[in-house]
Amino acid sequence: MFLQPPPPDAIENRGVIFFDVDNTLYSKHDGVNELMKLYIRKYFEEELHLSPDDAERTQSAYYKKYGLALEGLVRVNHVNTMDYNARVDDALPLETCLHKNPALKDMLAKIDRRKWRLWLCTNAYVTHGLKVIRLLGIEEFFEGISFCNYKETPLVCKPNPEFFNRCMEELGVTPEQCYFVDDSHDNASAARDLGWNAIHYNEGVSQVDINEIKNYHSRSTKDPAVISNILQLQDVWPDVFSQSSSKIDSQRDTVPMLNTDAKISLKLR
Repeated sequence: MFLQPPPPDAIENRGVIFFDVDNTLYSKHDGVNELMKLYIRKYFEEELHLSPDDAERTQSAYYKKYGLALEGLVRVNHVNTMDYNARVDDALPLETCLHKNPALKDMLAKIDRRKWRLWLCTNAYVTHGLKVIRLLGIEEFFEGISFCNYKETPLVCKPNPEFFNRCMEELGVTPEQCYFVDDSHDNASAARDLGWNAIHYNEGVSQVDINEIKNYHSRSTKDPAVISNILQLQDVWPDVFSQSSSKIDSQRDTVPMLNTDAKISLKLR
């Protein structure tokens, strides 16, 4: 199944631009991250019968060790992953936090989809990713989604290299054809280690040298390049945009506040 069909004039063997979902397509200041932490902690308390302090410590320990709290819950506590999804990810009142962002939509519309596929790449289950892009009003741009399949054992998620290798295998692309942006340094670094043109989106960075980033991918350093605003992709990846139309300079200097019935093309098995 597909989220959106390719444009009629799309070339064969297009490259792929992978977008992380949470805290990347919307700002970490929108409140979703805090909601997610609360719902996960509540799940730990209720399912594992822990005190609030113990639940927080266990959640943090699982995240640090496995990259995903759910991975620890599965490995150590053998929880039902779809029950977790229903009580955490799908239960989040995202509509109270996320709203449409014209600047983000305008940037996505400028990407040359004749040459590039826009693809979601999330450690959440598919339903969460689709809900987010629907609320942001950007579902029209994405042709598919790679997600952590909660029905699979063991779970395969970022930054596990197997996750990225599956993406390339099922989409039929090479590392050189893969561009990627994620708010996690570990995820971006893992992708870069595989040869992807990876960008770490870090809203906490006070200043970014765009000119320095443009040639970053050709350097030998293992660390990914860093941007502080998602709209800066227009500057660091000028080759993926179809036209050099006027950019949103006034909005690019500040972090944008962003606030499914669709078909899915890629499912990680």
